[in-house]
Amino acid sequence: MPFKEYRQNQNFLLPHNVQDYVPKEHLARIIDSVTNKLNLDALYARYSDIGCHAYHPMMMLKVLFYAYTVGDYSSRLIAHRLNSDLAFMFLAGRQAPDFRTVNRFRKDNLDLISDFFKQIVRLCSKQGLISLGTIALDGTGLKANAGKRRTVEQQVKDLLEKAEAVDQQEDREQGEESVYEVKRVNLTDPDANFMKVDGNLKPGYNGQVAVDSQKGIIVAAELSDKQDDHDSLAKLLEQTKTNTGRYPVQALADSGFGGIRNLKYLKSVGIVGYIPDRIDQGRKRGKVSSFHKSFFEYEAVNDRYRCPAGEYLSYLQTKHNKKVGTHRIYEGLACGKCVYQKACSRAAKRRIIRFEGEELKDEMRERLGSEAGKKKYLARQGLVERVFGDMKQNFKKRELWLRGKVKAKGEFLLMCVAYNLRKLRKYAWDLPEKMMGVQEKFLAGTAGSLSQA
Repeated sequence: MPFKEYRQNQNFLLPHNVQDYVPKEHLARIIDSVTNKLNLDALYARYSDIGCHAYHPMMMLKVLFYAYTVGDYSSRLIAHRLNSDLAFMFLAGRQAPDFRTVNRFRKDNLDLISDFFKQIVRLCSKQGLISLGTIALDGTGLKANAGKRRTVEQQVKDLLEKAEAVDQQEDREQGEESVYEVKRVNLTDPDANFMKVDGNLKPGYNGQVAVDSQKGIIVAAELSDKQDDHDSLAKLLEQTKTNTGRYPVQALADSGFGGIRNLKYLKSVGIVGYIPDRIDQGRKRGKVSSFHKSFFEYEAVNDRYRCPAGEYLSYLQTKHNKKVGTHRIYEGLACGKCVYQKACSRAAKRRIIRFEGEELKDEMRERLGSEAGKKKYLARQGLVERVFGDMKQNFKKRELWLRGKVKAKGEFLLMCVAYNLRKLRKYAWDLPEKMMGVQEKFLAGTAGSLSQA
């Protein structure tokens, strides 16, 4: 059988160019074009004219972006790729910084990644890849670069000597801290906190994202040292506005992002939310007492509650507490003769507290109970959870390598940048004139500083 001639030592008639070996539709070319359009002034400002010439920061950033998009996180592996992989060679202009240089560049500039992330989100918006009709929010645990055995417990302080029984009950219902706050401190990474990471308790961080429904672009990202997402709703939505110029029309999130405070925020900025209540979810799973407050139906017309036994609780008084704010108290009228009295309350009469803004929870419950609301909320999982599935399963990034919240956040944002760049690669080639100056076509209208857009 005849074979094509095979000679490993064959000479070239003309010097070859590494660009000839990188196809026009290659991910590396998208990263090259996108990075060329970023405003890197803050990065350049960190370099001095004194001393030896440094590797060009734009080149280093392109290499770092590409490494994360293909799942190469080790500085030693990146240095190896610069000598063996044509895409890396193309982005680096065939320069080959060693692993110490790569590691130092990443470590020293992680605090700038948030600005680069924002600029890339704006680029996606300019290209029509973001609609902001609907965004979905979620968080996931990422293991910190710290061992479990290096974690110790310390009681920070005694928050309250005593608390009224009703305050304790409402705190639990609203998802607040317990009476005594206990903080776990890791000796390797003091900023990391103990939380669930892939089902197990480990020192870690909570990576949170907001994802646009049109093409699945991450429009906002945060890294928290708290497992609870409650404090992050407003942060993610305000960052969405900063990054894109406007708020989304509606937001989908799980119960961790709920609570009256967050519902008030959504109303104040005009966003329609689809966020279930933790207690409602507990009711569906049978984990909430049949006499929990959520089973008492509020009648706005008569300003009273109807209990599960069919009796009523009437308005008693209004109180104000620094911790829970202004609230109205309702008391049972027929508790003395009720056969469920002991199961319902340890007091002689059952009392219900209605907080300011509780009507927003009623509205949310009604919205999520509709057929349209159920369908809309179901779309959340496929929209936002695939982001974490892609990061953790496809690109094996379950653990942060850098220590301290600032560096850990920069590393997480690099993961989000990589995800968006892969999305750009996917959709850029669907534009008209696919193979005719595709980079220029893709970036048309984005000339100038993206950070000034």
